[in-house]
Order: sequence, then C-alpha cells, then structure tokens
Amino acid sequence: MRTGYATLAVVGVAACIAAYSVMQTPSTSSSLYHKLTASDMEFLKHITKFGKSYGTHEEFALRAGIFKTTLAKISEENSKNDNTFRLTVNKFADWTPEEYNNLLGYKSSGRKKATNTRSLRSSVGAIPAPVDWRTVGAVNPIKD
Repeated sequence: MRTGYATLAVVGVAACIAAYSVMQTPSTSSSLYHKLTASDMEFLKHITKFGKSYGTHEEFALRAGIFKTTLAKISEENSKNDNTFRLTVNKFADWTPEEYNNLLGYKSSGRKKATNTRSLRSSVGAIPAPVDWRTVGAVNPIKD
C-alpha cells in the first residue's frame, strides 16, 4: 500500500516537472532547456503535496511568483538566530494576502480606530458613576 502512494507521488512530481518545462518558453532560440531553480522545485513539491492545479499558464506563473516571494520571506525569518520558532510552507503559501484575509473574514471598515481612551470617551459620551449592584433593589435571600 505504501509503495503505491510513493509511486503516485513520484509520478505526480514528474508530471509537474514535465508540465512546467513544457509551459516555459525559451528566452533565446539557442536555449533548448530551461533549468529549474531550487524555488521552482519547491513550488512543484508544493503543488504535488497539496494537490494544486491552475487553469491557465498565467495563473500558474502568478502562483509561482507568490510562492517564491513567500518562500523568500520564510527563509529570511528562519535565518534569524533569535527566533524561538521556525516557519514552514503550508497550503496557503501561494495565496495573495487579500485571499487569505477573505478566508479569515477580514473586512476593512475604512474608519480609523480609537487610539486612546480620551477619544473613545468623547465618542461614547459621559461615563456614568459606578454602581454598587449589591445594594440596588436586590433582595438578599439569606437575610430574608
């Protein structure tokens, strides 16, 4: 059973590499082969691991660019010695920030937030005096 999955994974990576190579147009007529960079290989692994597919060559190129930018940010963050954590690639590594924020339900209101309590108080109005709810109209069942 495990060899079946391993074979499927190898075939998937090979298919991705073949598709990527076919879709690349050479920059000069003497260039017969396009060399894949390490980030290209990581992107192809990402596609295979998470079962991604893209409808057009333009979308493939766009997602590859986003993925490479994300991969560079991850590498930069992981290279810091004072971090107590490590970042890694997940299924959202080829998403734009807008797509990810939509997933989280983020909606920009366009208004500025209150920066201090003084501006908050002026927008709410006067704050009432404190009330001791233990003495206001409450019946104490223990004393009664």
